Amino acid sequence: MKINNLVEKTVCSPMSKLEGIELSEENAMIFINLHLQPNFKLSKKTLPPLVQILQSRLKYGWMGFEVNDDRVLTMLSIISNSIGQAILYLYYIQYNMKQKNEKELTWDIFNDIFGKGFFNEKDLHVIWDNQKIHKIPEELSKKLNGASSDNLIDHFMASESIMFMP
Repeated sequence: MKINNLVEKTVCSPMSKLEGIELSEENAMIFINLHLQPNFKLSKKTLPPLVQILQSRLKYGWMGFEVNDDRVLTMLSIISNSIGQAILYLYYIQYNMKQKNEKELTWDIFNDIFGKGFFNEKDLHVIWDNQKIHKIPEELSKKLNGASSDNLIDHFMASESIMFMP
């Protein structure tokens, strides 16, 4: 295992094997309403905190794709029960975007990626725990020694294999 594909191997590939779950009735109604409103826009004044975090991660992080459809950010904020889950979803999306060679996440691509459903909290918790630096082989974790975060997803070099490189 190389260091540049650790996120792919410990986060993205396992997520691709997860069973999707049905949305709650309330979330399904939100999804349908969003689907029927292609021009849906979030109010800049009242952005939910999780949407703000997602936008910041997309803007200042190293995600190689753009999201110009507020419906996508809205659904991600609804299906994510924590910041960590939202970030896991972003990496899973990045993984899929790289495979599709797409740099703009549209509503249609989002629906294609999650065609089998979203993920349950228990499975995401396991993946979150498995991406901790202390869970990877020691010879690789030494390369990240002194890092400011104990999460692989916070280290660019661990996710290079799923990024668009110049």
